[in-house]
Amino acid sequence: MPITVEFSPNDVEIIQKIADMKKLSISAYIHNLTIKAIREAEELAIIDNRLEQVKNDKVVYKTIAELEAMESE
Repeated sequence: MPITVEFSPNDVEIIQKIADMKKLSISAYIHNLTIKAIREAEELAIIDNRLEQVKNDKVVYKTIAELEAMESE
């Protein structure tokens, strides 16, 4: 699925320099950055979900002693 993104000439120059340093085409570099951003967004959503669970007391808290007791059972 093609997506069009417009960059200012200054941004294109910066992106091109970084892509050249990484020995990538501009499109490959932007693709890699996009995939990385998507993964980071997914990870942040998981963290947000877990924080919401903590706020709503949907987690189980165990002390080290309790975990050690469970381990020896």
